[in-house]
Amino acid sequence: LTEHHLNTIEKTYVNIEGYSTGAQFCRVLYEKGGVIIYVHNSLQYTNIDLSEYCKEKDIEICAVKLIINSLNMFIIAIYRAPSGNFIFYNS
Repeated sequence: LTEHHLNTIEKTYVNIEGYSTGAQFCRVLYEKGGVIIYVHNSLQYTNIDLSEYCKEKDIEICAVKLIINSLNMFIIAIYRAPSGNFIFYNS
């Protein structure tokens, strides 16, 4: 889910039956925004820590690695607010 609007405390009250929080990013400085990946309890996954790349409004990102049989699959959730800075580098 992108733009879930929850802070870290509020997120703990949201439970989806049969799913676990695989990865998440919640805003601290601003309201709203944020990303979260819920993974079905029957699936094996690993959280990929991308917090060092997150900057509120500019890029909010989280990811998981799913292991299904012998297949590795990466799921990434990204949110970029319309009011964020879209310039990542100068050429």
